[in-house]
Amino acid sequence: MSRFDHLFYLTSRLHARTDRFIQTRLNQHGLKGLVPSHGAILSLLYQRGPMTMAALAEAIDRDRSTVTALVEKLVRSGYVARDPDPDDRRKTRVVLTEASRPLKKPLLAISSELRRTAFRDLDPEMLHRVMGVLERLIQNLDDEHVAADERSARSTRNRKR
Repeated sequence: MSRFDHLFYLTSRLHARTDRFIQTRLNQHGLKGLVPSHGAILSLLYQRGPMTMAALAEAIDRDRSTVTALVEKLVRSGYVARDPDPDDRRKTRVVLTEASRPLKKPLLAISSELRRTAFRDLDPEMLHRVMGVLERLIQNLDDEHVAADERSARSTRNRKR
């Protein structure tokens, strides 16, 4: 494995360790039916208020079908509900229910503990540099994805001629 391939291996391990940390804390707080992605959705709704499925998908960087499944589980658990968007009845907004209120404090505590644990012994400048590099890697891959979609669309148009 090259040094650069190792970076992707490390980011994959970091993601797995983060999920494990969050899942362990969710279980310790008695929130056994939730997974880290549920926490991400609930946290967004606590911060921003009602959101459409598309906005949630974009905010947590997941495809809509994945977000639909996650939200459906939260609906079945009684933590969120789907309401018609008052501005566009064709759209549905995801809204918090009263049952979700007691989750806010433990979710915030888990998030805070994760940051304290993961960022321990890292100075802010180092952390800022790492975040900048990771954001650039993500942007490069996003740019390539868009370019590949455009190439595919051109190829399809050319074949139809």
